Amino acid sequence: LRDIGWSGDRSAIAEMLDRYAVKFDYTVCNIHIGRNVLPSFGLEMYLKEMKQPGWEPRWSEIFSLLVSDGLALERKCTGLVGYCGKRTIHRLYPMKYISGINHLKLVYRKGSPLECKAYFGTMMRKFTIDKIDD
Repeated sequence: LRDIGWSGDRSAIAEMLDRYAVKFDYTVCNIHIGRNVLPSFGLEMYLKEMKQPGWEPRWSEIFSLLVSDGLALERKCTGLVGYCGKRTIHRLYPMKYISGINHLKLVYRKGSPLECKAYFGTMMRKFTIDKIDD
């Protein structure tokens, strides 16, 4: 960050990495570049294979940490957990409807409180005879 002229607080980023990134399998860093390198920093945090709360116990620990640090509301974490899952729907043919969390993102902006965002989505998959339980 220093080498590209980033003017934010590098110790704040180190704290984000030490406290939150270690809970995930991998991270992606975002910086904004306009005429200058802006003093904001995004940290996208992912679990391998997009493991969801019903099958990945780390989500409970992650949500508890975010709530205790004031970065998330407990009711919103509960709502995200309830949103995740899969079910069968019937249209022209049976399909699996899958909903889940893609990743979380922490956003640092110089002079502002740390911000947390959840990215989630859905997809539908056609049944195949040999993979009816996927």
